[in-house]
This record gives sequence, structure tokens and C-alpha cells, in this order.
Amino acid sequence: MDHDNLSCLRTSNGVAKYHNALLYVALTRLRGKHPCGNIMFADFYQPIIRILQNPSHFGFTADGVLKACCGTGGAYNWNASATCAMPGVVAACKNPSSSVSWDGIHYTDAVYRYIAEGSWLYGPYAHPPILAAIQH
Repeated sequence: MDHDNLSCLRTSNGVAKYHNALLYVALTRLRGKHPCGNIMFADFYQPIIRILQNPSHFGFTADGVLKACCGTGGAYNWNASATCAMPGVVAACKNPSSSVSWDGIHYTDAVYRYIAEGSWLYGPYAHPPILAAIQH
């Protein structure tokens, strides 16, 4: 498999980037057709990439940034046939707020908080930022 410098799959990230680019263009056109509407674009991809590029800057553990907080071992502490809350899966990290991934699929509350407060409510990864859009 082809991984980038963050150990992410290039193909998956390429699809996400392409999707976001097309979505942004489509929403821009939609705004033109409905100028009185409040149409926002909220990018989920870029905030996650920023965290993965510099996890300690955002308060996350840099060692094993892709490792799940709750899992069963291995390089990513994840196994599709033994996921969180299944019988026998009791391992969870001591401090979930310093982890990026909760269970190998979902992010931790700390990541979702950063995306909401640090990226979407005030910008820069929501166009327009959510709070700016609802104040009008």
C-alpha cells in the first residue's frame, strides 16, 4: 500500500481532497443561485491533517498518533474483529484527551472539540465560519 509521510493511505487522502474541491465549487455555485441563503462549507479533512502533522501542538501524544485509544494491540491498536465494547476488549488509554483516535474509526472528544472550536465555529476551515454566518 502506498502511504504518505503521515502513514496515511495516499489514495484515500486523494479521494478526500478531490471530494472537498468538487464540493467547494458546487457550494460556491449554489451560493450564487441562492444569495439570500446561508450555505457553508465545513472542511473535516484539513483540521485532521494539521493535527497529524503536529500533534503535540494541539495537546495530543505524538508517539503513535494513529494508534487507537481503545483496542486490542498491534501497530494501530486496532482489529476489525475485536473493536471497542466487544467482549474481551477492555484496553483503553489512560488519557483519551491526549489521543487522536478513539477506536481506530472515530476520533476522540478532544479532536472533535478542536474541529468545532478551532476550525469551524471561527474558521479557518469553515467558509464562512459558522458563528459569522449565524450572526447575520
